[in-house]
Amino acid sequence: MEKRGENETQRRQSKSRLHRILLSFSTPKTPTQVEKDLGIKKLKLKGLVDKGLLEPLNPEAKKGRFYVLTEKGRRVVELSDPAGHTNKDWELMSWVMASPRQRLVVLRSLDSARRTSENIRMRSSRLNPHLTRISTKAVLNELFGRRLIDTQLIGQKRYYWINEKGKSLIKDLNLSLVNSNDEFLFLGLTLANYLLMQFWYLLAISFQFS
Repeated sequence: MEKRGENETQRRQSKSRLHRILLSFSTPKTPTQVEKDLGIKKLKLKGLVDKGLLEPLNPEAKKGRFYVLTEKGRRVVELSDPAGHTNKDWELMSWVMASPRQRLVVLRSLDSARRTSENIRMRSSRLNPHLTRISTKAVLNELFGRRLIDTQLIGQKRYYWINEKGKSLIKDLNLSLVNSNDEFLFLGLTLANYLLMQFWYLLAISFQFS
């Protein structure tokens, strides 16, 4: 009886886990996004695709592949018909998501203000402190090649800013641009870290002379 009860508990837990995974794909997402949302490691979706519960929106992509519930999958989790997502550029979204630490970071760090590549690199460093001047310029050239940003040479300096296509892509990815609130947060955290370091330094000095 005890073993039967344990098996029943395991089945309920497995069913609950499956339900949470399927619900996560009620809107298009990559496996990495769902892994982070649910705290799951190495999420495998082949079985769900084979059962007709999920479908890839850009099956040709090797990285940044998006999945969404099929009609069968939506019936399983008792969801209504989905909002249309067929008019989105999933290939372009996949291209950005395939480089989350560079393309996505730089794109999110841009807004309508015109900035130099170095200004953009500094803004991007809040999300990825390992970006270099060379890699930032390379990513900006890639984004411009995909018509997600605009650029202009003024004097001897080149400036970049996000255009409407780039903003639309960010919105489709359910992300937000890095804004002034993020700048204040970054400065606040930097100041807090500095004050904390000063506190420990003064505390160490006081112990030396006590």
